[in-house]
This record gives sequence, structure tokens and C-alpha cells, in this order.
Amino acid sequence: MEKKFSRKELLTTTIFSVYLFVHMSILTMINRSSTGILDRSIHIWMYYIDQIFLVAGFILFSILWNRIKSDQGRARLMAVAAILTFFPVFIMLIYPSTFAFLVLAPVVNISLGILGGAVNFFISVALFDTENVGKILAISAAFAYLLQYSVQILADNKMLLLLLIIAGMLSITGIVKRTWEWILVECLPGSDNSLTQTVDIPRVKRSFVSLSILSIMAVCLLTYYDSQLLRLMVESDMKSITAYSWPRLFAILGYLILGILGDLKDKRFVHIAFFTLTLWLILSPVIYAENPTGKAALVLFYVVVGSSICYMYLMFMRLAPLTGRIAPLTASMGRVIEGLFGVIFSFLPWDKMGLGTLIGFGIGAISVMLATFLFNGDLHIHNLVKELSVVTSKNGEVSDESVQVQDDDTIIVAESSADPFESFARCYGLTEREKDVCRKLLFTEDAGQKIADDLLISRRVFQRHVASIYAKTGTKSRMGLFKAYNNSCS
Repeated sequence: MEKKFSRKELLTTTIFSVYLFVHMSILTMINRSSTGILDRSIHIWMYYIDQIFLVAGFILFSILWNRIKSDQGRARLMAVAAILTFFPVFIMLIYPSTFAFLVLAPVVNISLGILGGAVNFFISVALFDTENVGKILAISAAFAYLLQYSVQILADNKMLLLLLIIAGMLSITGIVKRTWEWILVECLPGSDNSLTQTVDIPRVKRSFVSLSILSIMAVCLLTYYDSQLLRLMVESDMKSITAYSWPRLFAILGYLILGILGDLKDKRFVHIAFFTLTLWLILSPVIYAENPTGKAALVLFYVVVGSSICYMYLMFMRLAPLTGRIAPLTASMGRVIEGLFGVIFSFLPWDKMGLGTLIGFGIGAISVMLATFLFNGDLHIHNLVKELSVVTSKNGEVSDESVQVQDDDTIIVAESSADPFESFARCYGLTEREKDVCRKLLFTEDAGQKIADDLLISRRVFQRHVASIYAKTGTKSRMGLFKAYNNSCS
């Protein structure tokens, strides 16, 4: 496990913190500000409709990503999504109205989903060869929840909130554009354009299905309490009953528990922690029946909410780079399942179910989760990723004398000449053209298109060279290549 955060990890922590703050602030603003403007029944319906539009945004991003091939086109997509998020939010904050919450709110949600899909995808790719993903998610959530609670809940300062949302939109669109140029997502092991076809496709599919089942069951259990809480909030006009009080901050604890455990011992404990915390939801109907809005119940509820969301983020983000063309959607699949199945399960007749039926329903969902854990031994996605770190190149001519493999699988390349780069290139059998590309990747921060232009080759040819370099060096990203080079020089 890495002891220090790299520059890229600090950058992704910043990006994810900003996005989570913007995401939560906008959704909270829509839900709170529409109270008293929309009728109670319409308010509840629009809450679920907005969730569907948010899911549609995640799906739309994955479709557009695969259709738009140029970096410039993808940058424009981000800019348009930011504009369609900012201006409707500005109108809703300055002039809340029925039109704003019936028409503009769905537009905001779909564009927010596009931004979220981009952020989740780029972060999952950027962190593919790191082991601090869980801690990054936990730190980001802590910052986002605390900032949102301070500005939006305690201070209730609309102008400050608007300024922070604007700053968030600008930083996300700018930084994320830079991110996809740096990490060269086309050359990941699971990419259709990659020459490193070392991915165990059946195993990836099993992991995807298993994670989806676990997430759906968790959302099912969470929906009971969430739907009842939403109904009580709307009926009280969010005066006597609200989900935006201090117990909400305990979602941070859920993120911290799953995030820290997610980076320990090849994720051996993260599944146990997730399952154990979810067990509380079997008893939630009993607690709800006695005191539906008790602070203790809300604290426990938000701990489980935070841990569940963190688990889905963590596991799907780790899996995403291995899933080829659907990687942009896989990175956000936790949010997609949460939104889509949260709406579907909200239509179950929870109010008509007796206490025994509700407990039995919960036991059934937990049993499905337990069966998934027991009969699917493919949930250690970290191990699946780690297996790809082994050098699998058949083209590279690497001599036994020049390579030493330590116990921790770190490859050390011994220097055999005065020029470290030439030793590195010779060790991995790089061609002359591959050496030209590799120098640019290692010693500049130029984007892919600029490197291709400087070398007078097409972007497609450049990508083929990069994929070949990754295959020969056993790396999966530009950062991984940089680490391999540093190891060879040490």
C-alpha cells in the first residue's frame, strides 16, 4: 500500500471533492427549494423523475464518449454540460418557481449526470494503477459533506453557494479535460484499441454481475427507510422533519470505514464490512415503527448510506478500466443502480406491508447478498488488477541478466549503459519509433495529440505505439510507465 499520495492522486481527490460538493448541493437545493412551491404529491413524483434524469445523464455520457472520438469534441461536451447545469441552477436560486422545478430541474439533473459520468470515468482510469482509491473516496466525501453542510445547511447562504457551484463547474470542466489527455484511456488493458489483451473477460463479467446484484440488494434495503423519510419530510414541509440535519454528516463515517478497509489487505475486509453494516437495515422497520425520525436511527441510516455508496464507487471504479467500451458506464454503475432501482423499489407497497413481512423481505435480500459473496469468489477486483501488472509481452526481448524481480513483484532493471533511458529501452525491446514516443511520454506532459503532431504521425498510429510500449513494459497507464522507468533507474 502506498504511504504517500502522488500528485495525480491529490489532483483526483480535488476533482472528486469538488464534484461531490456540486452534486449534493444542487440536488439538495432542488429538493428543499421546491417545498411549498410544488404540491406535495407532485413534489414526491418530481423527486423520482429527477433521479431518472440523473441516471439518464450517466448513460448518455457513456454513449457520447464512445461516439465522440476527438478530445476537442469531448471538451465541448463537458462545456455544454456545465452550462446546462449552471444557468438553470442560477435561475432556480434567484427565482424559484413551478416552471423552474418542473422543467429546468430535469435538465440540470441530466447535465449533472453527464458531468458525473465524466468525473467517475476519468478518476477510475487515473487511479487504475494505485492502491489509495478507498482513502481518496473517503477524503473527498468528508470534504464535500462538511462544506455543503456549512454553506448550504448551517449558513444557508445562496450567493456563496452559487459562487462555489460556479467555481466547481469551471474547475471540473478544465481539469477533467486535461486528465483524459494525460492518461490516454484508449490504451488501457480493457480498451478495444489496446494491444495488451490480457484481461480475463469471463472473470470480469462475473465480477460485474456480482457487484450489480450486491448493489441492487443494498439499494432495495435502503429504499424502505429512504422512501418513508421522504414522505414524512414532504408532509411536514421539511419543518419538523428533515434529512438535512447533523445526522447527515455521519455518512462521512460510512465512507471512512469502507474507504480505509478498501485499501487494506487486497480488499479482504471491505466486503465483510459492507455486509455487516447492511445487516442493520433488516432492523430498520422495527426502529422506524417506534421512532421514525429519531436521531439515533438517522445516524445509523446515514452511516449505512455512506458505506453503501462508497462500496459501489470503490468496486465499480476498480473494475471499469477492464470493461472495454462500457468502461464509461461501469465507472458510474453504482450511481446508476442507486438511482434507477431506488425509483423502482420506491413503488413497492411499503406502507401496506406488516412488520413481519418487512423483516422477511429484508432477510431475503440479505440472503441473496450472502449467497453472492459465498458462491462468487471473483470479488477481489484488486487481485484481478494486480495480475495485469506482470509483464506479458511476447515481443519484448528482456534478458534474465538485466531484470530482477523482488518479492513484491517490483521489476528492477539494471543499468547497462551510461544512458538510463537507453538501458530501459533495450531491456524492454523498444523499437526506434517506440523510443521516440516513450521519451515524450516520460519527459514531457504533452497531450497525446501534441505528441503525435510533433512526431508527424496520426493519433491512431501514436496510440498503437503507446499500446505496444505498455505491453512490453507491463504497464497500464502513463503514470505506470513513469514508475517503471524510475524503478529501472534506481
